[in-house]
Amino acid sequence: AIAGTCSSSVSTISVVINPTPVTPVAASNAPVCEGSTITLTATNVLGSNYSWTGPNGFTSNLQNPVIPNSVISQSGTYSVVAIQGSCKSSVANVSVIVTNGVADPVIADTTICQNSSAVLVISNAIAGVTYSWFDSPGGTVLGLGSQFITPILNSTTTYYVQASIPGCVSAVVPVIVTVNNLSSPNVSVVANDTILCIGETATLTASGADTYSWSPLAGLSSATGSVVTASPSVSTTYTVTGFTNGCNASATIIIQVSSAIVNVSADDSLLCDTQTATLTATGADTYLWSPSTGLNATTGSV
Repeated sequence: AIAGTCSSSVSTISVVINPTPVTPVAASNAPVCEGSTITLTATNVLGSNYSWTGPNGFTSNLQNPVIPNSVISQSGTYSVVAIQGSCKSSVANVSVIVTNGVADPVIADTTICQNSSAVLVISNAIAGVTYSWFDSPGGTVLGLGSQFITPILNSTTTYYVQASIPGCVSAVVPVIVTVNNLSSPNVSVVANDTILCIGETATLTASGADTYSWSPLAGLSSATGSVVTASPSVSTTYTVTGFTNGCNASATIIIQVSSAIVNVSADDSLLCDTQTATLTATGADTYLWSPSTGLNATTGSV
């Protein structure tokens, strides 16, 4: 401060700017069945306290609060912030569903050929629901998830699936995999050339089935048929699937595409009459020179 020609001593003040806390990730064990416990979780933000809010006036200062004996009205969005001093993170939300039951899985029976496996898919699968597959009701758990791939089967087999969420389970639903007495076709594929230059074409021929489907389509003349031509721009693995009497099998073939870069050098590029130069080519396996005028040979690298 200055008064006339006089000034005071300098005063200083320190201002501390605290960083905004990192936003936690909110999660829960939902969906849950009515009467079971809702578990809310927030990822750890070092040095932070937490503040949760939710339906029906829910509040909590715990990082991972639990709500016992849940009721359907407690369904909704729960929000959490991390707090450090007077600073708060952005809000993280998690949706919680409290239900009075879990739907039975819906799945269709299927038929396969001998020595094949089946892919069983639940058509009404819901995120957050656990689907367990069994070899018998209450038997050994074979797998978890909304789909199950069976082992190779040679006889008709029944599998069972059950849906569950915390506090609820569905009925055990059977699904029958019928194995018919037909064997899968023995599909094979050959090519007249498996190493191409860019722009060249190979003929692919499949055998062992009645009809065929090819993939990927890039560079192919057709997606179906026993004989197709391939002119890929890059090396490609083609798969052909053959079908006979409802059974199928696949075979693959790799078509390589070579993009050779040829370099030519000379030991002397400025000659007098009757002098010679040695030309050397690199970058390929074999070579063809033109025009032939003045050359001692039209093939070879030198």
